[in-house]
Amino acid sequence: MRFRDVSTGSLVGLAFVVLATGVARAQCPPACAGGGGPASTDCYLAWANAPGKVITCTDGDGSCDVDGQLDGTCTFGLAACTNVAVGACAATPLDAPPTALQKGRGAEALIGALGQLPTVTSGCTESGLVKLTIATSQTKLKPAKVTLRVTAVAGGKKDKDTFKLVCNPGRPSLATHVQPIFTENCTYAGCHSGQLPQSDMSLEAGKSAADLAETALSSFPKIPRVKPGSLKKSYLVKGLFGNGAVQMPDGCPNDPTEGRCLTPTETYLILAWIQAGAQ
Repeated sequence: MRFRDVSTGSLVGLAFVVLATGVARAQCPPACAGGGGPASTDCYLAWANAPGKVITCTDGDGSCDVDGQLDGTCTFGLAACTNVAVGACAATPLDAPPTALQKGRGAEALIGALGQLPTVTSGCTESGLVKLTIATSQTKLKPAKVTLRVTAVAGGKKDKDTFKLVCNPGRPSLATHVQPIFTENCTYAGCHSGQLPQSDMSLEAGKSAADLAETALSSFPKIPRVKPGSLKKSYLVKGLFGNGAVQMPDGCPNDPTEGRCLTPTETYLILAWIQAGAQ
């Protein structure tokens, strides 16, 4: 297994980015626990908001995505504390700040904060430093993942903890998340609105669901505009990326006919809506 050194960009080595923020000099939250190592050393580094060695979250789920936003990024509450007691293991001064390796991306801020933790007094990293962003794709939105290995040393003995964090795509709805994007960007005069909408497809509220359920242009008689659950088989996705169709909105990505181009978050929301069943 290869891990990235975030201080150099190489795939092996220790990460020791120094950040000005990310450490809160506070007591360990009530739910702190060890990372699962031997009981005698498991307190060298304690963890909050770590329900297990594999922490899985769905984008927008407020129980694990601490910013509560359905935006293509899971913000995890995972936080680490030094010099606190865990079970029978007493608070123990460290020989040096903890070090960490990661496979994947998204834990850079937490890794930097670990390197600033105090070694002889208690201190905790801030919550919300691990942010996993889901990459957009024309075929399938895949979970974003990072594996984090952290080592704390006291008296020459090591406390090694490993966590795998997974961010699954969210489940946007047409009414709440997607229709506002259509309304703002696709329903101006001469676009997908009015009596004669472009491509005979209205994206106005109250009409978009029915029109998107139809097949695409006459030159693509077997391709639905939106195939619930399938990005690859949805003609709308081709329009979003501009492959085999005019990129939506017209003129994007560089020169929109009117208004503006979609943001990465807006594109993600439309894709996630289709993949989740287009409800």
